[in-house]
Amino acid sequence: MKLVHIFHFFLIWLTLSHSPFLLAESPGDYGLSYQKKNRFLIFASQAVLDGSIETSPPDATRIDRRLVSDIKAGAEGPFAGRFGYRLFLAGTSILKRETDDMEPESIADTKATVMSPLASLTFITDQGLELFAGIQLDSHGKKTYESASASGTSKRTTEPAVASAQHFGVIRRSGGAWAGGFYYVLGDETKQDVNVTAFDGSTLSATENIFIPSRFGVLGQFSEYNFALDFIQARGFGPTDDEGRTTMGDHFYARVGRTWPIGIFFEVSHRTLAYESNAYVTLDTIPVTSFKLASVTTGSVEEKIGVTLDYGHDGQSLPEFNATYDLKTVSLFYSGFFDF
Repeated sequence: MKLVHIFHFFLIWLTLSHSPFLLAESPGDYGLSYQKKNRFLIFASQAVLDGSIETSPPDATRIDRRLVSDIKAGAEGPFAGRFGYRLFLAGTSILKRETDDMEPESIADTKATVMSPLASLTFITDQGLELFAGIQLDSHGKKTYESASASGTSKRTTEPAVASAQHFGVIRRSGGAWAGGFYYVLGDETKQDVNVTAFDGSTLSATENIFIPSRFGVLGQFSEYNFALDFIQARGFGPTDDEGRTTMGDHFYARVGRTWPIGIFFEVSHRTLAYESNAYVTLDTIPVTSFKLASVTTGSVEEKIGVTLDYGHDGQSLPEFNATYDLKTVSLFYSGFFDF
């Protein structure tokens, strides 16, 4: 088995801030962090993923390695008394290479990008409740997949497509150290054109679904602690099998964190199983645990600089599959809010 080649890759727009195999920050997170003042936001992250899929028999290993780059920019603030605005532009870019140790050896490269603008409005009631609602778009750029082996070269290209999702939620602040609320995202899916060129030069055109899952969450802050629990409804959205069943299932995402007065932030996150049956297990759907450690500064400039470690492991219980999935991810990140 050969080592994967080193990737050289320019940092470009990508999705919302978080480690690549856990969910992006939710509209609820944005609502909870709202401070009723004009602020710029900048976020950037670079992650390296090392994954493997081992099957026995036939005692084969497939290596999956990726570079994932994150960047986000935007602004938020109050206007017209009780109203607030939030405008973010984010995106995702993934460069992936897969290799295996069986003959004939194959190398498969994938390049994908997603742009994700988000707009939201907040209204503060007489009772102090902050009601927010808005829309997010996931604009998928052209995605390319190319596989090469001794048998030849095959290519797969997906054309650009856009999915949209609406959200709303409520945040309540106690006036002291406590704040909390809930949010809901109404998911959406759309079709994306796919063009395939096989090893023998034959071509095929088809479509596949891209989607934003529906999502409900509760979250809060108490003094130096924060928590969130998200329920992801992926079933009924996205790619389907030959019988029309979706290949991803509902799952949960939970996290808890703490900030110490010395300027240290630590958070633990976990995503549960994200597939309907063992037939659809992938590195993107196995359970993943994440540990985040960052330095924190507060004031007119709020910054976090840190590292995130992800670990995932899962196996298929059905004897006819006999595959074990492992992934490890290391990402460095920076986020900053700047008053203006």
